[in-house]
Amino acid sequence: MNHRNNYIHFLALAFLIILASCSTNTKKTEAAESMEEVKEEALEAKSELKTAYTDAIEAVDKKIAGLEEKLEGATDEVKEDVTATLDKLKTQRQKMADELEEMTEASSENWEEVKDESKDVLITYQAKIDSLTIEAEELFN
Repeated sequence: MNHRNNYIHFLALAFLIILASCSTNTKKTEAAESMEEVKEEALEAKSELKTAYTDAIEAVDKKIAGLEEKLEGATDEVKEDVTATLDKLKTQRQKMADELEEMTEASSENWEEVKDESKDVLITYQAKIDSLTIEAEELFN
């Protein structure tokens, strides 16, 4: 009888270990799936922000080209002032390109830190660029 009780206890213990193992495996699988979803969301957000930066850089390039085109018929004084403003615009454009590169290199692990900062930086650069563009346009008047 004692042998039989030991056998039942052994089977019960084995069953509990197997059950616990299954539960742990399920949790690991769920955690892995959750991590994969987070990584996919980060990649999607990164792609969207990259597109926003690329679009902003292309818009700056068009503004610079438009202002350079207007320079052809301007007086020397206006050309000098607009050229100085264009240099500032080009500097801001380069800073945006540098930020885009830095953001693109961000890993999924540090993406949350980079994302918020990159959004704020983009807004700041766009405001500076808009201000400089208005300043240059006013020089032509």
